[in-house]
Amino acid sequence: MRRNLDDTGYHHVRMIIRDGAEGAAEHGPYDRIIVTVGAWDIARA
Repeated sequence: MRRNLDDTGYHHVRMIIRDGAEGAAEHGPYDRIIVTVGAWDIARA
């Protein structure tokens, strides 16, 4: 993921990969927040 950002010129983006419920106040204040989610336990039906 980091390499893709660097390869496209987005060197100033900080990536934080963790449980969002824990927050990340130590890196604030934020200009923008982008959230992505993966769900691996949803039944196919």
